[in-house]
Amino acid sequence: MKLSWPFAGKLMEFIRLSNVIRLNDIKTMRKFMPASSRLVLDVGSHDAFWSLRLTKKLNVKVIYVDLDMRALQIAKSRGLAVVCADATALPFRSGVFNFAYSVSVYQLIERIHQALAEAHRVLGISGGFCFCADSFSGKGYDVRSWKEHHAQREGVVNFFSWEFSNALLDQAGFRIKQQFCVLGNGWWRLVKLLYRIGPLQVLLWPILYPLTALAYRSRRNTGHKLFALATKETNCNR
Repeated sequence: MKLSWPFAGKLMEFIRLSNVIRLNDIKTMRKFMPASSRLVLDVGSHDAFWSLRLTKKLNVKVIYVDLDMRALQIAKSRGLAVVCADATALPFRSGVFNFAYSVSVYQLIERIHQALAEAHRVLGISGGFCFCADSFSGKGYDVRSWKEHHAQREGVVNFFSWEFSNALLDQAGFRIKQQFCVLGNGWWRLVKLLYRIGPLQVLLWPILYPLTALAYRSRRNTGHKLFALATKETNCNR
């Protein structure tokens, strides 16, 4: 049976190596998401890949927020509710969301304190918050040339360390529940190498998926991705 091009395109999108990582991001966030969550906020997680799959898997409504019109168009074409807005000025009333998350966004925001304060504001009492930041600055990631490369090429302005993340969340009024890192130096070098393989990713899929899943289960204090889980302080007057 010959595959139609639309089907083949969707299949290729699913099995790309970058999506192997994304699918593991989703598994991690789902563990953090409270069962009572009904209205969820996605703060600019690229093309709403995460929002689409969370909507399909769970009985939740995800509102996708971004400033990138192309990303918003993609999300809307997939049937998601979208809002064009800045993370530092969310156009929602206070306390409306049960859960909020963001993937690979906060390292790109200059007014990071204001962005986290807005995430805190729109969450209801005891609302859950999970963010994942790339370009984590820890052991093996403090090299100046490495930082300059990511700052120039990817626009990274916040290099998250364990202490930096703790301080930011505390200042915004969150209570930190858990922090950990995945994809350490060795794993990340392997992933970057495999990105260059191109079409051979299809053949390596049976190996790549379990390997990446294993890398995500190996939680540590340093790595390329930092996950932080927090809840809104109920007695916070900020």
